[in-house]
Amino acid sequence: WLVIRGMRSQLVIWWVLAVLGMVWLLAWVGLMGNHQVRGFAVVAFGLGFGIHAIFKCLVLLEATQRISEDAASGALELLLVTPLPARTLVKGVVAGLHRRLLGPTIAVSLVNVLLLAWLTKGNGPGGNDENVFIYTFLGGLGVLWLDRSALIWTGALQALRRRRHTR
Repeated sequence: WLVIRGMRSQLVIWWVLAVLGMVWLLAWVGLMGNHQVRGFAVVAFGLGFGIHAIFKCLVLLEATQRISEDAASGALELLLVTPLPARTLVKGVVAGLHRRLLGPTIAVSLVNVLLLAWLTKGNGPGGNDENVFIYTFLGGLGVLWLDRSALIWTGALQALRRRRHTR
């Protein structure tokens, strides 16, 4: 309950992803309209990497900020005096963050899925370059989900150890 409440940060995440997605789509339309397949593949890779990196920063910020705000408001202390073990509380916070960030993670994953679909239809640059892009997009998709989980746990633990959230 504590993690899921408050939609302001959720809207910020979706807004940032929408802006980055529009830039990515404009690059797709602009380069593909000029039949610059190789240029699009490079730009799509760079923008996809940027979208992943920015999203991972947002995940870490969300995890640390949420717990820090709860600690500052006293909500976390109220939970800690309940008979629930601390481990159960942390698991609950992490599960809430996973649930809260599921939609944005799927949206970022869609970038990789669209690029993979585009490449496997024979639109790629061809040769070894195409295989490199396919494996990179597949690897990026897997790493995105693993990093999200690791960043949520790391952010939650760091927020519990710090007195306040640095901005």
